[in-house]
Amino acid sequence: MCGKTHEDDGTPTRLIGDHVVERRDGGADLDPTNIQLLCSREGGNGRAHEDGKVGGCHARKTARARNERMARRWG
Repeated sequence: MCGKTHEDDGTPTRLIGDHVVERRDGGADLDPTNIQLLCSREGGNGRAHEDGKVGGCHARKTARARNERMARRWG
């Protein structure tokens, strides 16, 4: 999401294979179009998010999906 390739200390970014639509929300396990690579830690050399922070894309996406799921459940 942010295009990050390196951490603050210069090491390569650790990427996580993430389901675009989470499995618990009906996303397909093995569909290649439902997979994306997201960085795992904040910091580094990517583009800033709306809050000005860089990185942490996997945690951000997971939190957003969880909040949307809860809103559907209780909304």
